[in-house]
Amino acid sequence: MPTTMTGKPKTTAEYSCETGRRRLVAQRVDGTVQLRDEPAGDGGRKHLVEPEILSMVELDGVSDYVKTAERIDAVPMAECWY
Repeated sequence: MPTTMTGKPKTTAEYSCETGRRRLVAQRVDGTVQLRDEPAGDGGRKHLVEPEILSMVELDGVSDYVKTAERIDAVPMAECWY
């Protein structure tokens, strides 16, 4: 059975919306950095924002995601906001 190598999760940004406080978390999984949007506390749905971050420039783009979240007062990756 293959083993999955994961790094320590790192919060890259936080924001608030109608569903509460949320955070963007970067984590290396099998050599690839992934970005998730998840609740800052317990419970709630997690969303995969980007399955493969290839550069720091891409990771710096989280500010656009946070601006969108604040503008729409919702989780941008959730299907119900548009």
